[in-house]
Amino acid sequence: MIPNYLVLHDSSNRYQVSIRCLIDYFTSTGQSVLRCSQGSPPKDIKYHFTAACKQSSLKAIAAKSFSTVQECKQLANKNHAFAINFAHKALLHPVALNFNKETCIIYECPEFSIRQSEQANSVYDYYSSYARPSPKANVSCIPKVGVFQIHRERKSFSNAEKACENEGGQLADITSDLHTTHLSSLISSLNVSVAYVGLKQWNESQDDYLTSQGLPLSCLKFRAWAPNEPRPIPQTKCVLVTSNGYWKVKDCEKKHPFLCELKREGPMQPCRRIKHTRRRKRCLKTYFLSLPRKNRRPKCGDPDRKIRQDRREARRRRKQRQKPDNSTIKNY
Repeated sequence: MIPNYLVLHDSSNRYQVSIRCLIDYFTSTGQSVLRCSQGSPPKDIKYHFTAACKQSSLKAIAAKSFSTVQECKQLANKNHAFAINFAHKALLHPVALNFNKETCIIYECPEFSIRQSEQANSVYDYYSSYARPSPKANVSCIPKVGVFQIHRERKSFSNAEKACENEGGQLADITSDLHTTHLSSLISSLNVSVAYVGLKQWNESQDDYLTSQGLPLSCLKFRAWAPNEPRPIPQTKCVLVTSNGYWKVKDCEKKHPFLCELKREGPMQPCRRIKHTRRRKRCLKTYFLSLPRKNRRPKCGDPDRKIRQDRREARRRRKQRQKPDNSTIKNY
């Protein structure tokens, strides 16, 4: 309904209207609807090939036999799992063709160090919804919620945003009861009282807030404001989650600890950090050969794969020992 102040006036048989008010009204209304529709999170979790012939050491939440990896991914989505193992029976090494266990195993949390695992002859390939980038420090996985990293060092809101982006994430979403409850418990367990999260004032006249996903808080129902919050302050307001499960506002320039949430992204890019051209090509060749297809090499379930891998590692270590140690050379 158009507000009362947008009325038509009859003056000298001409209708006069405040065009600017009309434009402002319909533009702001249209933008609000557009933002709410665009900000809806995707329903399905995507799983990306991450490691060949590696089985996760984390606790599984379900296992079942399927003929295709797509069916396994659907089961994982239904359980809101973040990673799966799948055995492509037609692609296994001849020694493992009599494999008769479940082909699909799903996990509630991803295992980031699985590519460095010493396990080398599993019949399973590993798929993760967090295929890139791998976190540089310890992270906390909250089942069915996400993967998070708490930063104790204090930063302003804008610098906290940049730090999270540099890690392949964003300030954590707290716009649901599940997120707020688990994240407040997480910071409480680490003896942190408050932390910046992904909620910042964007409309001062209506005191509305924008999430890290670009969605206005007015589009959502859940709130966890502490008593007398959000309180009026002259500066732009940014939101902190407290260790007892509430939201509070602070001046965005004030420095506080902050919570980053890793984005679920892929596909895997295992060679992107290698700058040396020849090594990068060799890495890419090895990676593409390992993909689950008919001519893959090596094949999962190969009993001799671990022996060959150990020999390569031994050769690499010998070469490293043969290199001159320049660490003790001093310049005078």
